Amino acid sequence: MLPRFQNRELDAEDQAFIAKVKKYGWMVTNIKDEPGKTGWAYTTGLFEHYQHPEVIIFGLKAESRHSILNWIGENVKEGKAFTADQQHDWVLENHQCWSKAVQKKWYHDLLGWTNWFYRDGDEVENFPCVQAIWPDKDGHYPWEPEYGYSDQPLLYETELIAATMVHFVGDSELSAAEWPFDCDPHTSTYVSRCVVEDGALIELVVHDHDGDWQFIGPVADISADGCKVLCFHCVVERDPTIKTLAGLPVGMRALRDSISGEWEWQEVEKEEEQPKS
Repeated sequence: MLPRFQNRELDAEDQAFIAKVKKYGWMVTNIKDEPGKTGWAYTTGLFEHYQHPEVIIFGLKAESRHSILNWIGENVKEGKAFTADQQHDWVLENHQCWSKAVQKKWYHDLLGWTNWFYRDGDEVENFPCVQAIWPDKDGHYPWEPEYGYSDQPLLYETELIAATMVHFVGDSELSAAEWPFDCDPHTSTYVSRCVVEDGALIELVVHDHDGDWQFIGPVADISADGCKVLCFHCVVERDPTIKTLAGLPVGMRALRDSISGEWEWQEVEKEEEQPKS
């Protein structure tokens, strides 16, 4: 038994977990995907045995997450650090991988077993953690506009929207600065397929006469491109410039031609509104 647990009450599951960490040096916990929320995996034991930050990774397949963290663990065991705020070429096959320090405010909602393992009474967790962040197939990372996925929060950020953590934090509250809209962040919106799947720029925003929001990419035929349904906050997480349209009235639309371009507001006639399907 590790010394830290000598005076703690432990059930069979607790004891089994501790035994595995002691035997192998670390454990990997995998959290399965849920509708609208990607899964993730994290280590427990790297800090205990090697004075190395624990590691967390999101997205990918569950078995890939597990394998990547075990590979990092094996390298840490041999003295090769997964150093924070650096890009590494040895973690993923044919791709680079960034490591970023995780803000401790996210520990409670993401690192269950690791929090328990390092907790001493009621004291705040005292271990470091880094996030392994992988690029899309074209080499773009989540902080780049061209990134083609939406399943890696940015845990080095401290605000919910900037960190894309709204789906992961229980009873989350957004400040007025983070969420200037008068509707719920989880409100369903209609988004062009090319925006969701290809990372295309949102060029047209419609706040239609029914009060619904539509976010349209650079397509000649909106119906042909198709649309996806996303939570409103997911759209803002992808493109924070959308927050400048918080005051767009019902029955209005806004257009722009670049990410830094100014929005032009126009009235929308009901017959102009696109079908939401």
